[in-house]
Amino acid sequence: MQSRSLLSLSSRARFAATMQANRLLSISHVVGGVLLLAFAPSCVRAATVETSNFRVTAETRQMAGQIALLAEDLRLQLANDWLGNELPNWEHVCIVRVDTTAERMTGSTTFEFTDAGVRGWRMSLRGPLVRIVESLLPHEIAHTILATHFRRAVPRWADEGIALMAEDELDRRRVRAMVKSSFASGRLLPIETLLDTDEYPADKQQLRLLYSQSASLTEFLLISGRRSFLKFVAAGMEHDWTVAIRQVYGFASLDECEQHWHAWEQSGRPEYSLAGNTMLADAVRNSDARRSPNTQRETRSSDSVLAAMTAEDGRPRKIATASSGGAE
Repeated sequence: MQSRSLLSLSSRARFAATMQANRLLSISHVVGGVLLLAFAPSCVRAATVETSNFRVTAETRQMAGQIALLAEDLRLQLANDWLGNELPNWEHVCIVRVDTTAERMTGSTTFEFTDAGVRGWRMSLRGPLVRIVESLLPHEIAHTILATHFRRAVPRWADEGIALMAEDELDRRRVRAMVKSSFASGRLLPIETLLDTDEYPADKQQLRLLYSQSASLTEFLLISGRRSFLKFVAAGMEHDWTVAIRQVYGFASLDECEQHWHAWEQSGRPEYSLAGNTMLADAVRNSDARRSPNTQRETRSSDSVLAAMTAEDGRPRKIATASSGGAE
């Protein structure tokens, strides 16, 4: 399975803790005492900081600046990890609004596809600061990378599947628990329904199934690498999923892919890799005989560009990136 672009948990936590401490110090200064901290957010004037690709508005200039730097670094690393190259700067910056007073964590990104490219970037990040740093921002940046690459609407399952992989370990464990629950109960979306879903379901249960199964199918197909995955998504968008699954992965049909995907999940995601021109389907058929179940390899990479946000010059430090499996 391919490398994932993830801020290390400790680095994200340090950044969030530092920002929270600075936030409280700033608030106490504004209102004149810690006893009024609970009422302080309404007293703090928002500040805006702009970088090459992001204009971030948050409750303090320091918070806005650090989140803007983090957004730039996530954009850089996610593009390198998924596309193999950096993206040029956007013609228009992405307008980001941060609200750390919201108890419920929500994020959204909107944009417009034009003949000249993608424009009108707007991002909303609401929730506790630590969750914004560790999951919301990486998730939303992943959406922008895919939109920039494909320059058209990306299928929901692939868009969310990749974005969920950018989140931190806590949220990925939650998604994994949802996957296990759906497979155990048999409440599953047929693969054709999953691949053809264009809009988010209004029903919460169906929405959870869409998110969890999108993550599961994405991780299954990524066993053969990111380039194959993006090629499959592009072929499915251009032609149809049946042709794409046959051309890219060698499955005779979507049903055959679904059978192997479900077997992989139900057997505990046995680890295996492809050698030479071996098709994914052959690897799945033989995986139980060649690999021990319930194992997942975890490696560390030292070339991360993401930040601990405590460097003396205010720029991010290099930190290790969590990855799983080998390179394509």
